[in-house]
Amino acid sequence: MADVSVVGEQIARLFRASGWDVVARRSILRATEPAYEPVIHDWMAGSARSLSDAEIYVHSPSRVIVEDGAPEREVDRIRSALEALGTNARVLPQSRFVDDYWGAAIAVQNAIRDAETSDVDVLFGADELSVDDRHVGAQLRLGALSVPDHRAIESGLPLRGACMAVIADAGLGKSELLRWHAWRSAMLYRGSLGSRRLVPLPPVYLRVPLRDFKSLSLDYVAHQLSQPAQLNGLLPLPRIRSGAVLRELLIQQRLTLFLDGLDEMSADSQTVDGDIVEWRKVVRDGASFVLSCREGHESSRGTIARRFDPDEIARLTPLDRNVAHELLRKRGATETIASQVTAALSGPSAGIPLFLLLAHRVGLQEAPSEAVGASRTLMLLDLLKLFCKRDEARVGVTSEDQIDTLTQIAEHLMIAGPLHQEELLRNLGVGDSDPLARIVRNPHALLENGSDGVQFKFPEFEALFRARAISEGWRNYGFNSIASILKSEELSELVVEYLARLLHPAAVSGAWVSTENQGDAALLRRNLLGVALARVDDIAHNESPNARATQLAGILGNRRLMNASLSALYLNRYDFADWQFAHVQGHDGTLSYCENLWRSDHDESVKTIATDECSFTPPAASVINVANGINRLRRIVRPIRRKNGGPVVSLMDRDEVSDMDGWALLTKMKLASFAGKASKARWTLNSDGIRVLTAFCIADAGGDETLAALVDSDQDVRSVVTALARS
Repeated sequence: MADVSVVGEQIARLFRASGWDVVARRSILRATEPAYEPVIHDWMAGSARSLSDAEIYVHSPSRVIVEDGAPEREVDRIRSALEALGTNARVLPQSRFVDDYWGAAIAVQNAIRDAETSDVDVLFGADELSVDDRHVGAQLRLGALSVPDHRAIESGLPLRGACMAVIADAGLGKSELLRWHAWRSAMLYRGSLGSRRLVPLPPVYLRVPLRDFKSLSLDYVAHQLSQPAQLNGLLPLPRIRSGAVLRELLIQQRLTLFLDGLDEMSADSQTVDGDIVEWRKVVRDGASFVLSCREGHESSRGTIARRFDPDEIARLTPLDRNVAHELLRKRGATETIASQVTAALSGPSAGIPLFLLLAHRVGLQEAPSEAVGASRTLMLLDLLKLFCKRDEARVGVTSEDQIDTLTQIAEHLMIAGPLHQEELLRNLGVGDSDPLARIVRNPHALLENGSDGVQFKFPEFEALFRARAISEGWRNYGFNSIASILKSEELSELVVEYLARLLHPAAVSGAWVSTENQGDAALLRRNLLGVALARVDDIAHNESPNARATQLAGILGNRRLMNASLSALYLNRYDFADWQFAHVQGHDGTLSYCENLWRSDHDESVKTIATDECSFTPPAASVINVANGINRLRRIVRPIRRKNGGPVVSLMDRDEVSDMDGWALLTKMKLASFAGKASKARWTLNSDGIRVLTAFCIADAGGDETLAALVDSDQDVRSVVTALARS
């Protein structure tokens, strides 16, 4: 299609991807629509100035497609030529023609309906407010920059061909943020439809919830968009019938997808990682997309770190006190009540919207105990108990019975999968005359009846009740009573995280040691290991690899990773010297920046484990490697070291950096961040990075022996030197 106009080439690609036969020559398109009796369309497409009256008279097209923003005088000329032919042919800008074809108006309607029917706002009393009135301003950390949430998309996707990962703790509102931005774009789109016909239409932003998706491939996502049963009540987009069609809409900037909930997918991390590579290729061709994920989700963390640059990762931060007040005031709270709620939620839960709304709904006015206030898991459970207390009159069941029944429901759904009302009541052993049946029949405010059966409205609630079912069964009836559950299912990251805070560490170590030699317990031990890893991240998140390994050994009761699956587990920054690895099933598991793997006692099964910047193979010529790493680090710190021996300078402009790969490695090791474009691009050391590089500079000034002693004794300095030597 070397002689085809740019507009014509793009339209031809889209329709060919849709299965049409398109013959294109210069500005002429003959498109044959696939049907039992094929329909032939004759179109002209190109810049308005290039379409001559003579060509129009000769070809008599049924449509003329011109570039967006074409000169009005040229368009009037083309209209006059078409009128002279006596046809009903229309002149359309490219964006309107393409959007009419693929059903952009339906996608806009879906975006608006998705935002207006948010479960969070319906459950917590804001359904009478407009989508915009519900919103309160939050902040994101995009690379090293602080960005208000209303500028998240323009900051994260500033250019054609860009992508962004949005990461947030459970309950912080990442889905609500994406809904709001999709709604804003939909309202802008509707407003643009009423403007002058030549004005380009903006792209449509559409949130795609990824819960239970088995893949992120373009073909799979296109299939989900085109199938009404998969869209949670939203309208299907049947013209997006394949990944090829979706690809064209993305690169032509007619559609931008917000892929919401990487942590809720049912695919393994290797599949997801490969799919993200496919999306990155589409970005290189001009597409844009946003991917969201829960903070700390282990199996997604590696994919995000590998496939997104630091300045492409945005972290949603907790609300500050004033914004928390605004959120509660919009839900009907007085200033006094808003102050009482935010004061009662002091601690890690204070800035989480889901917790604030729950606390307001249940009338929380007094601060919880110190133990509860320090744990988001226990705080959420306490708030749900209070929520059920408030619902006693409506449901006619005590709050204790509500909590117990919801826990049993979570357990049955965990074991049997989706269940319809009748099946669930049978499994619960509850008859229609029993008041407990109302929890299923009504249903309870935390449940909903979906097309697949009864389910929890929020994944956070479902995960918490699943974790409670396991911990209560373990505590009341012993480990053997729940062992079959741990053997049969790979627990989700959120269930594991909650379980780590509900179980006593001694219970985990007892189960880990007692199942070490069981031949059929690989999945069970994977779940136990997941709980232990989550517990370490809670209590030793910023500790050294050696300290983290010590904590892990204390929780497990030994230093042996044996007869266990590592599926979807991400072991980050552990020192495994003197540990034992045997009979591990490493598929879909990752060891990242772990130290001294080669000093562990391990068998051939470790070859199945993916490793990131670490290896079970002893380093060759380690003395030379260390020397190379030291010399390389000297070159990196030379421009930022202070003559008086004080802390190193924390900022480094990209133009001043001679070792880009070295700084990228510091960023990957969470010692620095990168932000900005072109001349404003720069690296910023965080507090850990300043400490490590300052310690290196001071020791280096003391001579080779002092520096060697530091590299030997300081795990973090040694990690940097070793990584620089190897890369």
